[in-house]
Amino acid sequence: MVTQPAAGRAAPHPATIKALKTLGFSYTVAVKLCNAYGDEAVEIVKGDPYRIAIEIPGIGFKTADAVAAHTASSSLDDDIGACYGDRATAEYSSHRIAAGILYILTRYAAEGHTCVPRAKLMQRAVGLLDVSSDDIEDTLLELFIDGRASEAIVDGSPYIFLSRYFLAERRVCSGFMRLMSSEPKRLYSDPGDLITRAEAWLGIGLSEEQRTAVRDSIQSGVFVVTGGPGTGKTTIIRAVIDIFEHAGLSVAVAAPTGRAAKRIKEATGHKASTIHRLLEYYYDEEAHEMYLGKNAKNELELDAIIIDEASMVDVILMEALLDATATGTRLIIVGDADQLPPVGAGDVLRDILASGRIPCAVLTEIYRQAAESMIVVNAHRVDRGEYPDAGDEGTDFVMLERGVMGDALSDVIRLCSGDLPGGRTDIPSQGIQVISPMKKGLLGCAHLNRELQAALNPPSPSKSERKYGDRVFREGDRVMQIRNNYSLEWTDSIDGSEGRGVFNGDIGVIKDIDTFSGVVTVVYDETKYASYATEGLMEVEHAYAITVHKSQGSEFPAVVIPIYAAAPMLMTRNLIYTAITRGKRLVILVGSMDRLRQMIDNDRGLTRYSGLKSFMMEYMEINEP
Repeated sequence: MVTQPAAGRAAPHPATIKALKTLGFSYTVAVKLCNAYGDEAVEIVKGDPYRIAIEIPGIGFKTADAVAAHTASSSLDDDIGACYGDRATAEYSSHRIAAGILYILTRYAAEGHTCVPRAKLMQRAVGLLDVSSDDIEDTLLELFIDGRASEAIVDGSPYIFLSRYFLAERRVCSGFMRLMSSEPKRLYSDPGDLITRAEAWLGIGLSEEQRTAVRDSIQSGVFVVTGGPGTGKTTIIRAVIDIFEHAGLSVAVAAPTGRAAKRIKEATGHKASTIHRLLEYYYDEEAHEMYLGKNAKNELELDAIIIDEASMVDVILMEALLDATATGTRLIIVGDADQLPPVGAGDVLRDILASGRIPCAVLTEIYRQAAESMIVVNAHRVDRGEYPDAGDEGTDFVMLERGVMGDALSDVIRLCSGDLPGGRTDIPSQGIQVISPMKKGLLGCAHLNRELQAALNPPSPSKSERKYGDRVFREGDRVMQIRNNYSLEWTDSIDGSEGRGVFNGDIGVIKDIDTFSGVVTVVYDETKYASYATEGLMEVEHAYAITVHKSQGSEFPAVVIPIYAAAPMLMTRNLIYTAITRGKRLVILVGSMDRLRQMIDNDRGLTRYSGLKSFMMEYMEINEP
C-alpha cells in the first residue's frame, strides 16, 4: 500500500482553506494539506499537529510545534488543550519527543538514508527538541516497543531505523535468499550451445567477458550485471532474452522509469514496462491509496525478470518486486553502480555489490564501436578520476570554456537554439537537453528554464498561457512530472486506450491550455495525453533544463551541461559522470574547466546510511552459479 497524497481528491473547499489559514498556515501550505488530507485536513491538523511534519514534505517540525502551541492555547478545540496542556507540558511531552524523533528519521529518509547512527540521531534530537538525552532515550524505547522505530547493529555500530525501512531491508535480504536457494526452470540445453545459437540469431559476437555474464545470468536464481557505458550491458540483455524465449520461458523486462523502459524496449526490441506497471499498481478511489496488484499473495507468473537501470531502484521498490517474484523465477539485475543513487531511500545496487553475497559480472571492456565515441571514452576517464579529453568541434564531446557565467548562459541558449559545434544540423533543438548540477543561480535549472522558454517558446497570439505561482505555462513548453502520480488518467491518441499513472521524471510537451477552465493538457511519449487542473500543476515543472538527478534513466541525442560553482554536495564525480552518460550523440560542457576538475577530483559524494549490506553479509551465503 502506498499513500497517494496529491491526486484523486476534489478541489479543496474554500472553508477548509480558510480554517487552515486561521491556524497560521499560508495559502500554499493550506492547499498542500488539503491535497494530502481532503476536507479532513482541519480535523487531522488539530488532532495531531506533529503528524503533518512527518507526513508532508516541506513542512518543518518548528511549524508543527507552533501550530501545537497555538491550538493548545486557543479555544478551537478543548480536546487539544486537554491533550497538550500549557506550553511547558507540551514541550516535554512524550508525544512531542516521539514526533520529533520520527521527524528526524523521516527527513533522513527523504535524503536517501534508511537509518541513522544512534549518536547522530541523539545529537539532532536534543538540539531540535531542547530536552535531555535521557528523555530521548526513554521515548526511543517507547518507539521500539510500539513498532514505529527499530535498532540494529550496522558495521559494528548501533543505527536507528524507521521500522518501515528496517523491515524493507530485512525483507529484501530474505527475498534474495529465497530466490538464490530456489531451483529455476531448467533450460535442457548446454549453456554454451544456447549462447552460440543466440549470437547467430541476433547477428552479434560476444566477447569472453560477455559470454561469461550471459552464461551465469541464465543459470542463476539471482544475478547482477554491472558496468559503465559501452561495456555491453544491453547486448547481454538481448542475448539473455533470446535464450529464454527460445527455451519457452516467459520473460518480463522492466525499469524504474517510463523513459528508461522505453529506451530498453528500443534497444532490445522486447516489450518493457516500468516496475510499477509490472507490479500492477492501482489507485483506490475511496481510500485515496495506491495498492499493489502483484504481491506475495498474487505473484508474478513469470520464469524470468530482467531489471535495467537498477541503480535507480530504492529499497521500498525492490522489496515490492521481490515480494511479488515467485520462488523459482530468475531475477537478473542490470545497472551502472557508478551512477547516482536512487531518489528514494536506500542504495540497493551498491549494497548488493558491496556485500559480495550475490553472484555478479563486473564489465570492464569497452567494445570497438563504443570506443570510437569520445562520450564513452571520457565517461570512463571521469569514472577513473581522470580529466576528459575535450575534442575539437567535430567530435561528439566538446568543452566550451567560459570564464564569465553570463557568457556561459548565452552559449547555453545559443546551443539549445540549434547552433551546435561544427555546424551540426543532424540533431533538432527538441533533441537537445540541458542538464545542470544546480537548481539555483544563473546557471541553475530555475533561471535556465525561464531564459530557455523565452528563447525557444516565446509568447505568441497563437499560444495560450496559464500562470501558476511564479511560472507561466505556455502551449509548446517542454515540461516534466516531478512526483509519482499513480492516479492521473491519460488517453493514448493512437489506439484510444486509457490508463493511469504519470511518474516522476516523465518529460512531455504542453499541447493545449483551455483558457476558460485553466486545464493544461500534456502529451507524454508522443501519444499519451494527460490533463492537469489547477491543483495538479504543482506536480509539473518546465524541463528545458533539468537536474542531473532528474535525468537518471534517460538518454538524449545531445546534452548541454553548464559547469560552475555549486554547493559542495553537488560538486562530485558521480554527478558529472551521470550527466555525461545521458548524452547519446553529443555532449557539450560549458563553463569552467577548473570547476570540472574539482568535481572529478571529489570522489567522496554523500554517504548513504543503509543496513542492507550488513544484513546480507550477516545472513546470506553466496550461491555460486
